[in-house]
Amino acid sequence: MSELLQTSLIWRVCAAIAAWYRKTPLKKAERAFVRLWMQSGFYRFFARLLTSAPITERSNYRRLLGRCNDLLGRHGSFPELLRTSLLGRVYAKVLACLQNSFLVGRMFAGGMTSILLCIIAAYFPIDWLLRDILKLSALSSIWDEALMLLCLLWIVYRRTAARPSLRTASNPVDLWLGLYMLVGLVLLVFTESRLSVNITGYRASMQYILLFFLVTRLLQNDRDFTVMYRLSVFIALAFALHGIAQFVLGVEIPASWTDAAEGSVRTRAFSVFSNPNIFAGYMVLFAPMAIGAAYSSRDPATKVVFWICGLCMCLACLFTMSRGAWLALACAAVLFAMIVDRRLLLLMLVGVLVTVAAFTLSHLVLKAWQIKEENELTI
Repeated sequence: MSELLQTSLIWRVCAAIAAWYRKTPLKKAERAFVRLWMQSGFYRFFARLLTSAPITERSNYRRLLGRCNDLLGRHGSFPELLRTSLLGRVYAKVLACLQNSFLVGRMFAGGMTSILLCIIAAYFPIDWLLRDILKLSALSSIWDEALMLLCLLWIVYRRTAARPSLRTASNPVDLWLGLYMLVGLVLLVFTESRLSVNITGYRASMQYILLFFLVTRLLQNDRDFTVMYRLSVFIALAFALHGIAQFVLGVEIPASWTDAAEGSVRTRAFSVFSNPNIFAGYMVLFAPMAIGAAYSSRDPATKVVFWICGLCMCLACLFTMSRGAWLALACAAVLFAMIVDRRLLLLMLVGVLVTVAAFTLSHLVLKAWQIKEENELTI
């Protein structure tokens, strides 16, 4: 990828602009600003904050989790009894069939951990299937809580069966999750409203925070993370292709989805979501993930697959006609370039300038053509 960029015309133009910039007074001003920033108290504060050891390393929270691990390790005979039971033998047979499958064998190579992570990755399509397709209202209202309970039981089982005991998975993110839940609990108690409504809102807000907490405990290695990551991207690709097909086929949409300024818009992509803006947010979430996987992969075929995924998601986001999502996607692209490769910022700048110039030129040509036709009609 870097060789293709360095030999392109755009890259040479960007290199020339960078060489010119280094000779201007702006470069000297930038260096002076950076020097003042590095000598400031704010810089020293943030440098100390970001480079110091995580606060959870020496916390009572970590010690408490360590004691829980030791307590679970003392009941090591229970996992063996469970494995030799009828339920354990049935689970082993089903898992062996899944792992020997040609289609899903690699996906379930990690056992129950991989199964749970795959279900979490497919959370939205499963929920959509139960609620909107099968209309199983009783099951759809409790399946996600049952999934979280199963994840918790599996984490406990795995830590009980591990020899030697697994190290605690505490990390600094736990502190902020706990603080967020504590603030939500305070608001629940002191907000003047019906208590049942407050509890329902608190449950809906914190349920996914707890699910994230459980996922950080389920992940054991890079393979587990890769399976969940790629499955999430491929599921998003399926919805993106569905949304693109809707736009191409001109699927009817409610009149309330367009305003007076969008009178020429005949349709908006929404896939199976209830609103194009929600679908756009879903695409904004996964498009950077797909492009990041393409950028970091070393296998050319894998790169091509993830680039196609990312471009399809960007195209689906474009077809939602959601201006807020377009802005969010642009911000995500800039942040991605700043984190991964800042040279991409120059390419983006050139791309924006070329796009603006092309639109301006086409508008001028169209305007000139209209004036010419009006003059001919007048004559």
